[in-house]
Amino acid sequence: MPACGDGGLHVHMREDETMYLLDGELDETIGGECFTLRPGESYFALRGVPHRFRNRGCAPAHSLAIHTPAGFDAFVRETGTPLEEWNWGITTSDEQLRHVAGLAASFGIELLKPSGQE
Repeated sequence: MPACGDGGLHVHMREDETMYLLDGELDETIGGECFTLRPGESYFALRGVPHRFRNRGCAPAHSLAIHTPAGFDAFVRETGTPLEEWNWGITTSDEQLRHVAGLAASFGIELLKPSGQE
């Protein structure tokens, strides 16, 4: 996740999410619990539980994300941007958000609060 990155508050209806942080720090919200994830720590978010991760730091954070059962990887392929094509200074337009929200719904993911919204 880039510096100042935000995954937005969202909920997976089809898969559980586990994240293991390799470096950096992420502010996490899972259900009603808020905490800071540090390198070597992990979290587990059950499907159906809203969660969010944000990098409020000045450096990127790197993690391993595991979704069970498989299927979330197809959503990432549909919505992701290859690293070599990523423009770190871009902002997301309303049209892009609507497109991602539509794709998310087809993968059983609901975007409750997009990136950048409190």
